[in-house]
This record gives sequence, structure tokens and C-alpha cells, in this order.
Amino acid sequence: MATDSPTNPPSRARKFTRAVVRLGVIVSVIGAIVLAIGLIFSPDRAMIFPASLAGPLPPPSNGVEVIETESGVVWLLPTQAAEPAPAIMLFHGNGENISSLLSNAKVYQARGLTVALVEYPGYGGTAGKPTQTSVTAAAVAAYDAIRVRDNIDPDRILTHGFSLGGGVAAQLAERRPLAGLILESTFSSLPDMYRSMRIPGFLCRDPFRTDLVLAEFDRPVLLIHGKNDTIVPCSHSERLHEIASDSVYLELDNGHNDGPSDPQAYWQAIDKLIARATP
Repeated sequence: MATDSPTNPPSRARKFTRAVVRLGVIVSVIGAIVLAIGLIFSPDRAMIFPASLAGPLPPPSNGVEVIETESGVVWLLPTQAAEPAPAIMLFHGNGENISSLLSNAKVYQARGLTVALVEYPGYGGTAGKPTQTSVTAAAVAAYDAIRVRDNIDPDRILTHGFSLGGGVAAQLAERRPLAGLILESTFSSLPDMYRSMRIPGFLCRDPFRTDLVLAEFDRPVLLIHGKNDTIVPCSHSERLHEIASDSVYLELDNGHNDGPSDPQAYWQAIDKLIARATP
């Protein structure tokens, strides 16, 4: 049998094969390192959860009850109804805190709904770090805290999520029964957003697959989007509208952060959703 030795050197073919194998190993190792670095330093945590931009929470105004759960903070605006009333949970965008939702909350409260403003971990000076897991846990804890209240009808709880908050609302809908969803300027998924920014979708650690949730959600859904939105294009809501089995799509003339351009149409659509979801 021939062996490699000074008097019997390896053939060129065998040398080439060994070189290819070594190169393959090196490429695999480098690829694994790049992937690990990408997952560790993936931009979604800084880009999707810029909690420092939201600023600290101000003191709650009169009539706002503060609820502390094991996962975060909730501001509750109750109604004065004698009977258990519907409730709506509001989830803010990634650069805000719950105080930014107070004006919308008071409009809902005037319509006879108890309103829960759910803060995310790490936002507004609260403890924790925002991730899909942690903000979803905060949403679930808030839901569980309010549904047992005597003045809230547990079968008539809605959500309204703005931008990132729509993704949070959808995650809650996957874990707890909801009477309806209002998703405003919301993405179909964060990997879809990544790909539109030429970032590989596999680097996304917090996917917020709203599309997968709506494919299974059988309650009324209202999708609201501005056709001039350059941050989350309205094509995301159009796709969600196609996916959801029972949805209404309202397109307005505003962008991502300057809406609604038509408040009358905006609130009329919301009123119709409330009427359908909480008869």
C-alpha cells in the first residue's frame, strides 16, 4: 500500500482535496463567528427599543390609578359605569411612554370604556430590559390584573396598539382572549421590516410576527395606516388586511407620527369596531 513519505509524496489531487477541506473548515468557523457577533450586536434591541428616547414617566394625573404588576406598570382610567364595562388596553410606539397615550385614553374613557395604559420594561424609568419576551409578559400581566376587576367585563377587552405597540397587542392576542384588535401603523413582522432595510431577517431576535397571529385571530380587527408613512409603509397593513379573516382597513393621508389626518373618519372607524366587538 502506498503511503505519504518523502519518497512517495501525496498526489496533487490529494493535496488539493485537503486544501479544500481546510478552507471549508475555516469558512465555517468564520461564518459561525460572524453569525454569533451578528446575533449579539443585532441592531433590533437598540433600534426597535430606544427606551432612553421616551424619557421618564411624569406623575400620573388626577383620576389615574397606578397598578404595579410583576412585569411592569399600568395606568388605569376607570369609568363610572354601574355595570361591568368594556376595557381597552393601549400600547405605545417604540419612542414613547404611556403618558403619550393619555389624550387617546381620555377619548376612550368618555366613550364608556375603562382604559389601561401598559408600560414596557425599561421604559419611563421602569425596571427591566425591553425585549419581545419582556414586553409581552408585561402585557399579559396587565391583562390578568384588570380582567378580574368588578367594573370590567372580562369578555369585552380590546387592544389598540400604535406602531410597535401593534406588535405587542398581537402577541397578547395569541396568549389571552380579546374581543377585538385595533392596529395602527403596525408592521406585519420585524423580519419584514429588516429585509426592507437590507438587513438579513435572521438577525432579528424579536420578530413580533403579527402576520402569524392575525392568520389565526377570529375576532374583529381594525387596521389604520397613513399612506405617507415612510417608517412603516402602509403595505404592511395591507398585507395584514389580506391575512385577517375579519378586518377593516382604513388608510389616511398622514405619515407615521402626524396622524390621524382625518380625526372624524378615525374615530368613526374605531366606534364601529367597538360596537361590533363589544355588543
